[in-house]
Amino acid sequence: MCSLIRGFAPYDEDKQPTIQCIPDYPICLNAMATAEATLTDYEHRVFTDELRHQVDLEVAENPDAPTKDRLYQSRSPLQRLRAFLVAKRRLPSQSNY
Repeated sequence: MCSLIRGFAPYDEDKQPTIQCIPDYPICLNAMATAEATLTDYEHRVFTDELRHQVDLEVAENPDAPTKDRLYQSRSPLQRLRAFLVAKRRLPSQSNY
């Protein structure tokens, strides 16, 4: 079960503050899967390229790391969030494409 971040949303019709729950994307794979489903085809290509770039950096730093396929499949929610934000052009990419 994912944890949720509680925050105040704008006011409802009665001008009362409302509380909404926002998925905790950096630690919840389910939340990231839902977010990833919103990517366009182009954004998804950028997203997967960014994940592969993360894996390439990890393998370069640690030659004894598991295979690239395993590393790609086991990206953490935080790593997936970073790639998602790159795909949405909210963060600069660290790769040269």
